[in-house]
Amino acid sequence: MKIKLALIALLLIVGFAAVPTSEAACAGYELNQWNATLGTYNYSWLGADADATYPSIVGRFWQPANYAAFNQGPYDASQWFTTYGASAYFYVHANTGEGSVIGCSSGNVYTVVETKTTDGKSAKFFSGGVSADFASAIVWDMSTLGDWNFVEVAKPTVAVANKAGSVLTLNVTPANLTGGYLGTIPTAITGYRIMRSAAAGNPPGIDVGRVPGAWTLVQRVNPGTPLTGYTFDCATLGTGQDLFLAVQMEFDNAQVLGSYVGASTQVRCNSTLAKPGLGEKPKPKLR
Repeated sequence: MKIKLALIALLLIVGFAAVPTSEAACAGYELNQWNATLGTYNYSWLGADADATYPSIVGRFWQPANYAAFNQGPYDASQWFTTYGASAYFYVHANTGEGSVIGCSSGNVYTVVETKTTDGKSAKFFSGGVSADFASAIVWDMSTLGDWNFVEVAKPTVAVANKAGSVLTLNVTPANLTGGYLGTIPTAITGYRIMRSAAAGNPPGIDVGRVPGAWTLVQRVNPGTPLTGYTFDCATLGTGQDLFLAVQMEFDNAQVLGSYVGASTQVRCNSTLAKPGLGEKPKPKLR
């Protein structure tokens, strides 16, 4: 009996040692797109229109369904999402035992990196997810997923279903952004948050920017599902303003929300605003 108990105790110790539960246990473990041992690697291409500077580049990694248990903390993207030499390609190389990392994952990990476009009118992102291999030097090995080609958070399609006085009924369809994920575990992209703002409307209209706090949430929708029957009263707008609609990403059932709001669609619900392409045509000259 004593031998059995001793053996059980030893197995428990080994089992707990194999699965990290704290920062100390995570020491030396990596989340990486480069595996020198296997000779496998891939890169991240932000695109020529992306702001490839910090702090515009924002990165996060976490334990699925439990961000509080494990996340990057103050360990910002400038320290683990870096360029490969002098090239325009980036790659993930995170030491999850770094002192500012919060907690440690006991299994799977999601990663999301975002930035703005250089003109400030849209946002781009990519996300990945992998399971853990605690026997490997690269515990969260992203080197075999393929290259990350960042995806723009494109403007939603907006259709006017009905107009009654100043009140519009709108159908809003977000772009399909599911291609912004690669992984060996189910996708991190779980929803789109349709956002609205009121801003200067005379063409070209200028929305309030990419910071989510400047926008108001209309409704969250699942990927592939439009928002139908959204009503908005144009009379609530200020002088010279128009309604803008855009999308903020939702990851892992709102464990993480996008750092930026994507490109916007100007609704042009205010009849006093000019409409591009619909101006008065010049009258023919009399001979």
